[in-house]
Amino acid sequence: PDPTPAPDPTPTPDPTPEPVGDFGNPLFPPVSSVVSCDGVDYLNLIAAASDANSDTAFGAENAIDNDLSDTSRWQSADSTASIILDLGYRHQVKEIGTAWFNGDSTVTTFDVEVSEDNINYTNLLSAQVSSGNTRFFDRHDVTDTVARFVRITSFGNDVDNTTALLEAAVFGCPLDVDVAPLQTQSIDVSQFNLDPLASPGDNFDLLTWALDTPEEDPGDGFALRLDEDELDEGYESDEFFYTANDGGMVFRSTIFGATTSQNTRFTRSELREMIRRGNTGVSTQGVNRNNWVLGYQPATPQQVGGRGGNMKATLKIDNVTVSGSQSHTGRFIIGQIHASSDEPIRLYYKKFPNNNRGYIYFAHEIRESDDIWRVVVGDEHPVANEDDQPIFTDEQEQGIALGEIFSYEIDQTGSRIDVLVRRGDLNGPIIGHSYVDMAELNSGYDVSEEWNYFKAGAYSQNNTGDFDSANNGANSEFDQATFYALTITHEENTLISDNNFANGDPGNQFASITDTLSNDTGELRFSLPDELAQGRLEVRFTRTDDDVGNTDGFISLFNSRNRNDNSILDLRIRDDSFGIRFPDVDIDRSVASVTPNSFQTAAITWEYPNGDTSSGQLPRVTIEIDGTQVTDPFTPIGSDPEGGVATVSFRFGANSTQVSPDATLSIDDIRIYSDTQGNTLVFADDFESYADGENLDPDANNNSVYAGNTSEATVAIEQ
Repeated sequence: PDPTPAPDPTPTPDPTPEPVGDFGNPLFPPVSSVVSCDGVDYLNLIAAASDANSDTAFGAENAIDNDLSDTSRWQSADSTASIILDLGYRHQVKEIGTAWFNGDSTVTTFDVEVSEDNINYTNLLSAQVSSGNTRFFDRHDVTDTVARFVRITSFGNDVDNTTALLEAAVFGCPLDVDVAPLQTQSIDVSQFNLDPLASPGDNFDLLTWALDTPEEDPGDGFALRLDEDELDEGYESDEFFYTANDGGMVFRSTIFGATTSQNTRFTRSELREMIRRGNTGVSTQGVNRNNWVLGYQPATPQQVGGRGGNMKATLKIDNVTVSGSQSHTGRFIIGQIHASSDEPIRLYYKKFPNNNRGYIYFAHEIRESDDIWRVVVGDEHPVANEDDQPIFTDEQEQGIALGEIFSYEIDQTGSRIDVLVRRGDLNGPIIGHSYVDMAELNSGYDVSEEWNYFKAGAYSQNNTGDFDSANNGANSEFDQATFYALTITHEENTLISDNNFANGDPGNQFASITDTLSNDTGELRFSLPDELAQGRLEVRFTRTDDDVGNTDGFISLFNSRNRNDNSILDLRIRDDSFGIRFPDVDIDRSVASVTPNSFQTAAITWEYPNGDTSSGQLPRVTIEIDGTQVTDPFTPIGSDPEGGVATVSFRFGANSTQVSPDATLSIDDIRIYSDTQGNTLVFADDFESYADGENLDPDANNNSVYAGNTSEATVAIEQ
C-alpha cells in the first residue's frame, strides 16, 4: 500500500506587532460601556514616540511640547515616518490638528490612524494633504472614534520629502473620567518684572497704543481718548486704567459711561494700536503708516504700518457682570482686530454667575455683513450654529476661572486668522485653538482700501445689567481684566520715525499746484458738507525753492465767506520758514522750518467754545508740523470766522503775480475730521484714484470732488 502522506506543517502565525513606544498603563481604567461624549476640547497629549530616524535635536517629544516655534519640531528624513501620540486614556477623537514646519509654503501628505491598545489601528485619514497656507494648525474633521493612541504617518513634503512637524493636536472629549484633569502651569507674577509703584506706561511700551475709557470727554461728550504720548508719560485713572498691586495693567469698564461714538452701544477701557508711535502728523485712520493690511489684501500704493500681524497677551479676568440678559451677562471683549468699519476678530470671555469657569470664543464679521461665531475654549459649537453667539450655561470644566492667569495669541497671516489660548503664560499648555480662513469664507476684506489695527483691554458687551448713572457710572457693574504681558508684531513693519517723512514713495500720487496766471492764485479748495465747530486737518505738503519761483504757499481754513478777514487759519509756507496771519506771527525756525522738495506733515485743530460759532466767538487753534507743536494754542485776531470751518484751501502764489510753471506746492494725504482727536473722518483724499496729469478743477473734470474755485491743480506722480 502507498505510504501515508505526511501531514502539512502547521503554519507559523504572524508575529504580534511590537508596539512603538513604552506608554505604560492608562491614567484611568477603561469604562468599556462608555463610547461617546460631548465636546471638542483641545486634548492633553502626555507622550509621543517614533521609530523613524530623527535628528537628536528634533525628537518626537517636540511635537507635543506646546511650542510652535521652528526650533522645536519632530523631524525625519525617512521617506515614510510615523509618530504615535498618547492621550493617556480613552477619548472620543473628533478632529486632528497638524502644524507643519514651513507649513505656509510646503505641502505634506500623511495618514492618520487611531487605536485603543497601540496594536490594532483604525484608519481615519488616508493621503491627507496639508493646506500649505499656515504655520498654525490645519484642522481635519474625522469620524468620531474611541481611541487612546493616534498615529500620524508622513510621506514627506513636496519640497525635499522631509517630515517636519511643529506640533500635533487632537480634539475630542474624555470617556473614562467625567472631567478631564486640567492642564496647569505655576505662575509667579514676579517673572513679568512689573513695578507695582509705576504707571502702566512705565511697565509697558504704550507708545504704540492709545486708550479709550468710559470717562466722558467734555469736548464732545464721547469717551475720553488718551493718545500715545499721554500713556507713555504716565497717565493713570483710578477708575478705569491703573497699575494693580502686583504690577499688572488694569482695564476696568463700567457698563454705564461714555462710548466712543454714536454707533457704539457699549463702554470700554481699551487700547487702540498706534503704529505711528506719537507722530501726530500721521492720521489715525486710513491706509497709511499708522495701520496695517491683512496678509491677503492686494498691494497698496501707500506705505503702510505692516502686512499681517500677531498680538500676544497674558492676563487674568478679575470681574464680569452678573446681571442682564442671557446673551449679555458676563461677557466682554479682551482683544480685537478692527478694520475700518468691521471687525475681522472680536475675542470674547464669558462666564455665567453660577459657574466657576468661563469660556472663550470669537466673532468674525463678514465685511459689511453679519458675524460668524467660533469657540476657542468651551463647549462644542457646531458649524450649523455658527450664525449664533454661543451661549453655554453649563459649567465649563476646561474653561478659565476668574483670577486665573492665561494667555491668548491672535495671528493674522495670509488669509487666515488663528486664535490660540494657553493656561498660564505664553509658554503654558495650549488649551484652545480655532481659526477662520477669510478667502474660504469670502469675507470681503481682500480690497486695497481696507485697513486694520489691534485692540486689547476690556470692552464691555453688556448694556442690560445693573448700572448707576451717577458719577459717570462709577457704581455700575463692571468688567475688569489685568494684563501682565502685551506685544504686537507685523511683517514688513515700518515703525514711524521722522525719517519716514523725509521723502515720499516712488509712484505715489499727489496734487501739484502752480501759479502761472497773472490774475489768480493756484488753489485746491474743498467745501465741507457742513460747517464744523471743531475738527482736525491732517495733510502732507512740500514746495519748491524760491530760486524756482519766488512766492508763498498757504494752508487755510475759512468760514462760508471764504475771505481772509473771515479765516480761522492762514498758515504761510515760505521756502525756509512758516508764518501765521491773524495774528501775524512768524514761527521760530528752530522749532519748525520748511524743507523744500521734501514732504512734511501738518496737523491742525480748531474748536469753538462750547460749539458756539456765532459772531464774535473765536475758535482755539493748534498747529503741529511733523509731530511738533510749533506755537501755543491761539485764537484768530482781526478775523470774525462766524459759522465755523466751511472750506479748506491750499493756495500757491498771489492774485496779481505769476511764477514759473516749475514752481509748485504739492499736497497729499488730506484728512479732515469733525473732532480734534481725529476719530470721525469727514473727508480723505490720497489722489490715487486719479490719473497722472488729471485736472482737479471741477469745471474741467466731472470726477473732481473739489470746489469750483480750484485752479491750476493737477495730479502728479512722485519719481
